[in-house]
Amino acid sequence: MPQIHLHAEPGDYAPVCIIPGDPNRATRIAERFDGGVAGSRLVTSHRGLLGYTGTYKGVPVSVQTTMMGTPTTSIVVEELLNLGVTTFIRVGTTGGFRPLEIGDVVVGLAAAGATGMSG
Repeated sequence: MPQIHLHAEPGDYAPVCIIPGDPNRATRIAERFDGGVAGSRLVTSHRGLLGYTGTYKGVPVSVQTTMMGTPTTSIVVEELLNLGVTTFIRVGTTGGFRPLEIGDVVVGLAAAGATGMSG
């Protein structure tokens, strides 16, 4: 069944999907796929929700922007689940999390949502 926001069908996404918020970051990630953007497939650009599927070192992978905030992330992740994605890798900025510097890596081991979107 096609998904209403992503305009995608089952099989359009790899089981592993990288999910940045920024559409420009999605394109920059796809540039690192085998063959770059030209070697990947633009799955969707509907409403600026850029999504690509390709391979990285021969492994199928997708990248799908979620835009900003919990509501759109919730919609995108639900639709990706409906399309068969099983593993999500969130990449992005940490906002005002100090004392980190640009380029530092944060590996979250737990999370607590205070957004009103989680149950």
